[in-house]
Amino acid sequence: MEWDNKALLKLDEAYAQKNKALNARIFISYGSNEYAPFRDPIIQYQKYLAAKKYQGLELQNYVMEGLDHTGVKGDGYVRGLMWVWKPKKPTGPSGLERGFTGAK
Repeated sequence: MEWDNKALLKLDEAYAQKNKALNARIFISYGSNEYAPFRDPIIQYQKYLAAKKYQGLELQNYVMEGLDHTGVKGDGYVRGLMWVWKPKKPTGPSGLERGFTGAK
């Protein structure tokens, strides 16, 4: 929430004045060993956003245990993309699986 003079908070406050719904899937994460002045505002923003209770918002807060700022990128990107794209995942076998097994 501290980044760029609380830009995220200001943006959300302006949005919330006119909207009760936020149709989105948001993934917010941090490493448990992150530098506290960086980690703590993320935790505050996670709590703030969850408390807003926007209609349609699917929020996943994730703590990467034992990781710091330099170690969170890979896990955070993968888990974040999996969360955001989860509703778009096709049902049934993937094209690769169908190619290898002949499944339909």
